[in-house]
Amino acid sequence: MENSSCFQNNDPNYVLKRATTKEELDALVDVIWAANHTPYEPFIQLVFPVLGFGSSDRASAISRSKDFFWTNHQAEKSSNWLYVQHVATGETVGCAQWQVYQNNPFPSGPQKLEAPWWPVKEYREFAELILNQVYKPRGMWMTRPHLGKPH
Repeated sequence: MENSSCFQNNDPNYVLKRATTKEELDALVDVIWAANHTPYEPFIQLVFPVLGFGSSDRASAISRSKDFFWTNHQAEKSSNWLYVQHVATGETVGCAQWQVYQNNPFPSGPQKLEAPWWPVKEYREFAELILNQVYKPRGMWMTRPHLGKPH
C-alpha cells in the first residue's frame, strides 16, 4: 500500500485517508462505537465490553478500546486503517481496517483467538468461543498472499 496518508478520488466532497497517528485512530474508534451503538449491534459487546452500567464504565471501555486498537495497529505490520472524511466539515463518515499480507498469515492453520479485554472466567471463555467460531474460516480460506508480487 502506498505510504501517503491521503488518496485521490473522484468526489471533491470526500477524501480517503490512512490513519497514521493515535489521534486519528482514536477518532475512528469513536466512529466504530457510534456506528455499533446507534442502533445497538449486540456483537460489538464481544470486542468492546462495557463492564458496568454507569457513564464512567462506558468512558472507560472506550478508552481501553482506543489503547488496544493503537497497540495492535503498531504491532501488526499488516494493519492499514483507512477512513473517509467529509472535506467541508472534517467529519469522519466511515472507516475500515485492511490487513494486507505478502505471505500466508496462517502457515500453521487458524490461530486460537483470546479476549484479554474480558475478565477471566466465563465471560472471557464465552467471548473467545464466539470469536473463534466467527474468525476460524479466515485461517482456513485466506492462506495466500493478499497482494500479487511485483514483477
